[in-house]
Amino acid sequence: MEEKKMNTANINSNPEGTGESTDEKKMFTQEEVNRIVSERLQREKAKAEPSEQETREADLTRRENRMTCREFLIENNYMSELLDILDTSDIDKFKEAVTKLSNILPGIEVGKPVPRLTTPMKSGISKSDPIANAFKLK
Repeated sequence: MEEKKMNTANINSNPEGTGESTDEKKMFTQEEVNRIVSERLQREKAKAEPSEQETREADLTRRENRMTCREFLIENNYMSELLDILDTSDIDKFKEAVTKLSNILPGIEVGKPVPRLTTPMKSGISKSDPIANAFKLK
């Protein structure tokens, strides 16, 4: 049994099997540390940056979404300027926003007159309005 204990102690003192004991630690120079850190940073940066193929796919998706939104506007006779105003990255949200706008402002449809948003003024100045009376010509 003593042999097993010695083998276990021998294994624990050399966990990696490198021939070095755990008491001896490797020291790195500042240049080595800088090199190791810069290599790790480069690897992480490469992971974070999209590849050329991913960039192309994202651009293609963006263009396809914009064309689909343009077709929706043309089919429903809406103003094409809405493409520049509203976000076209999500087609469903774009359609929903255009529909809500058309309910509020029916003039966004091509060929329809734009309704006035002001209320008609009453003719003449009321005598009971002190501010209007203050600016009235005498």
